[in-house]
Amino acid sequence: MSGSDHFEFDPQRSARLLTLTATLFLLLLILLLPSFAHAQTPSSDITLEMTPLYGGSVKYGEWLPVEIAIENSGAAQSGILRIPNSTSGNVNYYGQRVELPAGARKVVTINTTVSNSARTLTAQWLPDGAKEPTVKVTADVDAVPNIRFMTATISSGGKGLDALSSMEFGDQRNRTVLVVPLALERLPDRAELLATIDMLVISGVDTSELTPAQQQALTDFVVRGGLLVLGGGPEAGRVLAGLPETLRPVTLAGEQSLDSLPALRDWGGGDEVRVNGPFPAAVATAAPDATVRLTQTQLPLVVERPLGNGAIFWTALDPALSPFDAWAGTGGFWQTMLGERTLFPVNRAADVSIRQMIQEQMDYTLQNVPALDLPSLRLMVPLILLYILLVGPITYLVLRAKRRLEWAWLTIPLATILFSVGTYGLGFRLRGSDIVINTVSIALAAPNSDQATVYGKSGLFSPATRSYTMAVPEEAMASISDSSNPWGPPPTAEFEDMTILQGDPTLLEPFTVPQWEMRAVGLESQWELGGNISSDLSLSDDKVVGTVTNSTVMALVDPALIMNGRFEMLETLEPGETVDISFDLSKTQDMMQGGDLGWQMFGNQGGGNLNRQQQIRLNLFNVVNNNNVMFERFGAPGLPASASPMLRNSSLTLIAWPEVIPTQPTLIPDNGTTALVGTTLLSVGLPLSFREGVISTPPGFISGAVESQESGSVCYTSYGIPSLMPDYRSAEIRWQLPTELTGIALNAMTIDIGYDYEDTDDPSVSVELYDPATESWEAVELGQFGRVEEGQRFLGADGSVRMKVTNQSINIGGCQLFDLRLRGRIGETP
Repeated sequence: MSGSDHFEFDPQRSARLLTLTATLFLLLLILLLPSFAHAQTPSSDITLEMTPLYGGSVKYGEWLPVEIAIENSGAAQSGILRIPNSTSGNVNYYGQRVELPAGARKVVTINTTVSNSARTLTAQWLPDGAKEPTVKVTADVDAVPNIRFMTATISSGGKGLDALSSMEFGDQRNRTVLVVPLALERLPDRAELLATIDMLVISGVDTSELTPAQQQALTDFVVRGGLLVLGGGPEAGRVLAGLPETLRPVTLAGEQSLDSLPALRDWGGGDEVRVNGPFPAAVATAAPDATVRLTQTQLPLVVERPLGNGAIFWTALDPALSPFDAWAGTGGFWQTMLGERTLFPVNRAADVSIRQMIQEQMDYTLQNVPALDLPSLRLMVPLILLYILLVGPITYLVLRAKRRLEWAWLTIPLATILFSVGTYGLGFRLRGSDIVINTVSIALAAPNSDQATVYGKSGLFSPATRSYTMAVPEEAMASISDSSNPWGPPPTAEFEDMTILQGDPTLLEPFTVPQWEMRAVGLESQWELGGNISSDLSLSDDKVVGTVTNSTVMALVDPALIMNGRFEMLETLEPGETVDISFDLSKTQDMMQGGDLGWQMFGNQGGGNLNRQQQIRLNLFNVVNNNNVMFERFGAPGLPASASPMLRNSSLTLIAWPEVIPTQPTLIPDNGTTALVGTTLLSVGLPLSFREGVISTPPGFISGAVESQESGSVCYTSYGIPSLMPDYRSAEIRWQLPTELTGIALNAMTIDIGYDYEDTDDPSVSVELYDPATESWEAVELGQFGRVEEGQRFLGADGSVRMKVTNQSINIGGCQLFDLRLRGRIGETP
C-alpha cells in the first residue's frame, strides 16, 4: 500500500465529528418535535358545525348567540372552543372550555358581538397544549344598521307574517323591516341576547315548553322596550300556556267563528277583507291594565298591555293564518296596531349600538381614579427646575471649585440616573402599588320594576406590567372593550390577546395590563333591586305632588327628580322610606333659556372646581342624558323623541347614586390587595296621574312632533318640544295629549313660539290651526303670551292639536321652538 493510501486514525477529529453529528441530530429532532406533536393532535377526529341565531342577522355591535355542534370521533380531549373578535388591532376571543370524551357530541352556545364590517364568523377548536387551532369552521352573518326594525317570528306555519316586511314608518324611509325566523326551543335565555330584536311574534306554538330562564328573558325583553305580539286563533291557549301572568294581556274564554271581518277595514287602510271565511277567533277578556284597541260586535280583536318600556299585543285571530296571508291591508293592519311605538328616535345614530355608545362614553369616567391622575404642575415644575440646576450650574460650580471639570462626563450621567431613580420612586409612591378595579355603571329601571338594566364598564389599573385572570359573575355579560386613555398617550405595551371564557363565572385570561395603565371590559346585566321604587304622584298647576317610596334593599343616595329640563334635589332615601314630594316646575330654568342640566345639578354645588365625585357624577349623568336610552313616557303614544328622554315630554325621572356595584369583577387568585371602587347611577321612570279639578300643563309637557316641513330641517335640541332650524319655509306640527287629558274642558290654550336662546325677539311667523268640526284650517292671531281664542275648537276628540306655521324670519336667529300649553278642568265642566 502506497503512502497516499495509508489511513491514520485521528481521535480528536473523530470526537469533533461525533459531537457535530449529535448536535445536528438534536437540532433536527427539536425542529421535528412540534410537527410530530401537531401530526399527533387528533384534529381529524374533531368536526364542527356552526349555526348563528336569527339566521345570522344582527344589528351592528349587538350580541349574536352562535350554536356550535362539536363532535369527537377519536380519543378523549379537552380545549377551548372560541370565536375571534378583532378590536383596535387586537384579536380577542369569546369562547368556552369544553371537555370531549371519546365519541362525544356537544352543542355549545357562544355569545359574540358583531362589528359593522363583519361578513363571516369563524369558530376555532384549540386543544389544550396547542398554540394554534386545529379545526376551523365559518358561517355567514348579515350585520345590519341599527335603524332596521328587526322582527323575529316563532310560528307553526302560515304565510300571514310575510306581510310584516311591507310595513312603512312614515318619513323614516331608512327604517325597513327585517323578518327572521326563530324556533321556540332556540329562544335565548337572556334579555341581552334579544336586544337586536325590536319585535317578537309568537303564534301557533306551545309556550309551555319554555324554561323559566326563557320566560324571564321574554319579560325583561318587554320591560326594556321590546314589543311582543301573541297570536290567537285555534291555538290561542297553547300560545299563552307557558307565559308568566305579566305577559298575558287577556284571559281566554273560548272560541268563536267569524264569517266576515268588517272591523279590519279601517285598520287596513280602507281595504276590505275579501278573503272567504270562516275565521277562527279566540274569545277573551282583557286584563285590568290592558286596553281593547279593536272590537267587532263586542268581541275584542286587538288588546294592548303596556309593561315597563314595552308592550304586549294580543290578536284574537292568528296573524300567521287567513285572512292575513291574502288580505291587501295586512301591512296597514300592523302599522295601525303598533303605531308610533315602532318609530326610531330621530336623534339616535342609525348605525351604532346603544350599548356600545354608552360604554364608549364611559371611558373618561372610568379612568377618573387617583392612580391615573397626571402629576401636579406644582410638583413637576420645581422638580424639572431642580434637575436643570443640578446637571447645569451646580455641577459646573462644584467641579470648578474642586478643579475637576474633567469629571463632568461621570457626574452628569450619575446625576441623571439618580434623578431618574428618585422620580420613578416618587411616581411609584404617587401612583401606589395597589391593584385597582374601578367599575362605573348606569342602571335603568322601568316604573314599578324590581329590576334594572345595567350598562357598565370595569377597568383594572396595574402598578406593573402583568397578566391577570379576571372573574365576572355569571349574571353579567362581559364584552371586549378598548379603554386606552382618550386624552393621553397610547399604551406603552401591546395588550396580549385575551379570551373571554363564558361560564359561571366568566373568566378573562390572560388579562394583560401595562404598568400604570388601565384595561377595561364592558359589562351588561339585569340587576335585582330587591324591591321597586314606587310612587303616587299627580300633576296640577305646575306642580308634581305626592309620594315616592324606596322599597329596594339599598339606600338611594342624593336622589333628584327630573322633568322637562327641571330638577328637584331630595334627601337620601333609606330602604323602606317614603318621602313627600312637592316639585314646583315653575321655579326652575325656563325652557327657552337653554343651559346644561347636568352642570346645573352637579357643577354648581359649592362653586369653584369640581371635586372628583362631582366630575364622575356629571360625566355619568351626561352619558345618560346624551343618549336616547329608554325611559317611561307618560300618557301620549310613543312619538319620535326629538330630545334626550331624560328631558322627554311627559316624563318624570328619579335618579340616585346607590353605594352598590351591580356587577363586581374580581381577580383569581385574589391576594387581598385589590382595591374595589365604583360609581352607580340609577335612573327610574315614575308614572304620573291627573286628579279631577283644574289642570295646567307645564312647559314642554305635551308631546309634539314636526310632521312635515317645506325645506329646512328639524332642530335637535335638548328641550323635548318640536323645533325647526330657521331655514324652513313652512311646517305642520301635531301635538298629542296624554290619554287622561283627552277629555279636558279647556279654559285656555297657549302656543309659545320662541328661539332656543334668551335675549332674542320672538320669530315672525303666521299660524293656522286645524278645526276638526269643519275639517278646515283657520288662520289664527296669537294673543298676548301666545293665547289662542276659543282654543277648545281646535282640540280634536282624539286629543290632538294640529298647527301649520309659515316662517317669515327665514335664516334669522337660532332654532325655533313650539310649545303647546293647556289650562282646564278634568271631570268637570267649566
